[in-house]
This record gives sequence, structure tokens and C-alpha cells, in this order.
Amino acid sequence: MIDYAGLDDAELSKHFIAAKSEMQRRRKKTDSAHKYSPEFLEFYKAYPRKTAKLNAWKVWQKMTPHLPTLAVTLKAVEALTANTDPEYYPHPATWLNAARWDDEYKVVTETRYRDLTK
Repeated sequence: MIDYAGLDDAELSKHFIAAKSEMQRRRKKTDSAHKYSPEFLEFYKAYPRKTAKLNAWKVWQKMTPHLPTLAVTLKAVEALTANTDPEYYPHPATWLNAARWDDEYKVVTETRYRDLTK
């Protein structure tokens, strides 16, 4: 750890400039990691819950060798939206991590409500 109390203005300036350039270097590295693939962007556009995009991207990159084709993935997303209450849509990263494209969705044809007025 550097003792800044004993440094003169020129030395302090040198340390702060070095620290700033290091932060900028790290920021550039991080920003370049956020360049999403066209396939991921198409998946994310189709996915009904728009939360934690960066987390979904990280999982997408990790799962890419294990993912089915994009068409199969999009069809599974369509089945999710058609047969699941929107309140229960998982986050996209959760959906990908759990390989939910393999889920079998029960087709809901009608909703039955109990008559509470009687």
C-alpha cells in the first residue's frame, strides 16, 4: 500500500494518472465482453421477461456448446409464453441454466374458476 502522505504533488499526480489509465483499461475490457452475439440477441428479444441481460449473456456463452439450435430454443420460449402465467416466467439466465428448453409444457386450453359467490 502506498503512503500518499509522504508524496509531493508531482508523485501524487503520477500515481493518480496511472490509476485512472488502469481503470480505463479495465473498463474497455469489460465493455468489449458485452458485445452480444446475434443469436443471443434474437433469443433475448423473444424471451418474455427482460431482466438481468448481462447474466443471461454470461450463461448463454457458457451454455453455447450445450444449447440446441436457435430454432428449437425459440420454439421452447414460445411454448413457455403460451403455457405459463407471466408472473412465473423465470429469469432468462435461470431458464438457460436449467436447460428449460427440454421442459414439456402442458397446453392450457381454459382456465377454471371456482364460483365463490355461492
